[in-house]
Amino acid sequence: MAKARQKKASKRAASERAQRKRAGEIESPQVEKKAPPKKQSWIDRMSERIYKSTVLVRLIAGVCDFLVSGVLTLTVIVVPYYWMSGGQNLGQLGDYLALGITKPMVALLVLVALVLNWCYYVLVPMRKWPGQTVGKHVMNLEVVKVNGDEAEIGTLTVRWLCALLAETPVLTVTPYLMQLVGLLTNSAVMTTWQFVALVTTIISFGMMVAGMNHRALHDRVAGTWVYRQ
Repeated sequence: MAKARQKKASKRAASERAQRKRAGEIESPQVEKKAPPKKQSWIDRMSERIYKSTVLVRLIAGVCDFLVSGVLTLTVIVVPYYWMSGGQNLGQLGDYLALGITKPMVALLVLVALVLNWCYYVLVPMRKWPGQTVGKHVMNLEVVKVNGDEAEIGTLTVRWLCALLAETPVLTVTPYLMQLVGLLTNSAVMTTWQFVALVTTIISFGMMVAGMNHRALHDRVAGTWVYRQ
């Protein structure tokens, strides 16, 4: 009996709702119309593609760092020669010898350039922006250890040394370091180093493009990886 009464009550309520709806007392729910997607300009589309491409973002950051470190290197090595030679451009480090500059003094210039580059690639990520050089800061990238911890000074130094010795085009100071080795030893050592560094640079680039987490050779050696914030 109770079930029969419930069925009758539900039917009666449904009938009353239908009548009120026909009379306009109950408004039918309105479906919100979605606005058509805003058409992006080609600049916005290109920016979005660059942001989604980890490899391209790292390359842009690398170019920025290359330019900044290049200014440091040229200021220490090229500008003094330009000033002492009366406006001539520096071709090789051996050109300093023609001005009467000794090999130890040339070595000192390269050493100062190395220290400045180390400060840029190690101290700046340690003191200014955690895990970031200028290029990585601009592109919102950060170097961390593989376990997610912040990269320490020793880790960043190993990473920089690997790039310095095995990836020639990455750092502007490396060619001058090679030339200094050639001056102090012989040209065969410099030529061999250049060839080996070129091969390892190509391998490192392939690792960054196609490898797991886009880790380059210096990342694998130092136990780091670069992620986007």
